[in-house]
Amino acid sequence: KLITVQASDRLERAMTLMSEHRISGLPVLDEGGKFLDMYSDNDVLALENLDLEIAVGAALEEARAGQPARTITCSVDDPLSKVVAVFSNSKSTRLACTDSGGMVKGVVTLTDLFKFLAGSS
Repeated sequence: KLITVQASDRLERAMTLMSEHRISGLPVLDEGGKFLDMYSDNDVLALENLDLEIAVGAALEEARAGQPARTITCSVDDPLSKVVAVFSNSKSTRLACTDSGGMVKGVVTLTDLFKFLAGSS
């Protein structure tokens, strides 16, 4: 099951979902269900004031202020070589897999990638 939050959801909801499902990040969607960004444990640590009432989108803006934008998505149709390249360039540990309409279909982690590569050798 894909666990997501909307940008307008309170930060408390994101943190509760991450805790309940034992995950370290989750996709953030707009009101139409399209992918916007990933919210992760590192974003929690980057907040100056841990206000659980603010919206996830606002928390992301605060946590990422002054940082360059990064690509944290891959397409469900991307070849493995492109997924590896996106991981390498993004320095992220998870990628949202989206369809051509920007809808999240899943999340791939570095652990998923390593398990796949180890099993395919």
